[in-house]
Amino acid sequence: AWTYQRLHADELAYWPNATEMWASITSTMHDGPHRKTIILSTANGPGNLFHQKVLAAQEAVRAGDKSTRFTFFKWSDHRSYQKQPPRGWDPGQDEYDLAQLHGLTLPQLYWRHDKIHGVNGIGLNQFRREYPLTLEDGFSVFDGSWFDADYLNEVLASLKPATGELRIYERPYPGMTYAIGIDPSWCNGGDYAVSQVLSEDGRLVATYSTNRGGEMLFATKSAELANHYNKARALIESNPGGAGPVIIREFHKWGLPLWREKPVPGKKRTRNHDYWTTTRGSKEQGYAHLRQVVNGDALTLNDEPTVQELMHIREQSGKIEGQDGYHDDHADALMLAEWNRRTLPTAKLPDEFLPKRRYKAHRNPFSAIQNQNR
Repeated sequence: AWTYQRLHADELAYWPNATEMWASITSTMHDGPHRKTIILSTANGPGNLFHQKVLAAQEAVRAGDKSTRFTFFKWSDHRSYQKQPPRGWDPGQDEYDLAQLHGLTLPQLYWRHDKIHGVNGIGLNQFRREYPLTLEDGFSVFDGSWFDADYLNEVLASLKPATGELRIYERPYPGMTYAIGIDPSWCNGGDYAVSQVLSEDGRLVATYSTNRGGEMLFATKSAELANHYNKARALIESNPGGAGPVIIREFHKWGLPLWREKPVPGKKRTRNHDYWTTTRGSKEQGYAHLRQVVNGDALTLNDEPTVQELMHIREQSGKIEGQDGYHDDHADALMLAEWNRRTLPTAKLPDEFLPKRRYKAHRNPFSAIQNQNR
């Protein structure tokens, strides 16, 4: 029978029975030189088929898949989305902050204000889905997030996407001490294995993530990464049955320092049991500390996938983990890196930090915004 090679799926997020319909339609397509699938949609919250396709496309682009492209259009790119404010209208502080972060003009601010609060306004949550400014606006659940999702959304807006399994944001600085957190996996196409490198003053300087190639390749590359960053001390998750012991043995071969639990008086110290094991209690303790430093703006987060995962960490049925179709491997590795960094002799703890926000908002900078319109 004659079949199609091209598909344009419009507003996929709103299709009824989307998964069944997608399977039925794509089954009629066959491979060939003209095969192409285009998906175009407004977001409709997390977890649906469109959201799954967005996440898959982002992962493919980061992995260097030349057959996949991902494009995001924020509402401020559209020239028609602006409206002259009435005489005497004064934006609120949150609107001024938004203008500085995203470079919005006064007419754009008032258009947004009217869409949210006007007679026919749709409210802030629905506006974020219909008119996103960041990749996560249309998919995030801001209520109940473990971390300050609004703050992380601001951070996300300031980041430039990086590609590849190894993403270097800062080169090692001579004399600087670094900590690395490693969430291992068997790298057989399932869960991601992730290594996160933090500087002593809380900057995320490098991320290495992969789910292919086997645990030995991941172990070797992670050891190379730790060695490159001035022999960074590594905290490696070592759960029973996991790939952690393989990573630990490789680090021993390289002569790299490893984080270990402080000895408890009266408790016998063993070779393996004093490495990190993730239990409900240890994960809650690690994530509680990470929430303190992230929400307190004490870390400089440079990796887009990591920030996206943090935005979707929630606690359900007593478990802290990624929700809405997101993994939590990057977030877990960051938690381990920060738990490691906090006990470095040269570490700067939250009360020693200066604010690191990517922009600094000022109360009522009306003239600055007006000048953008001249």
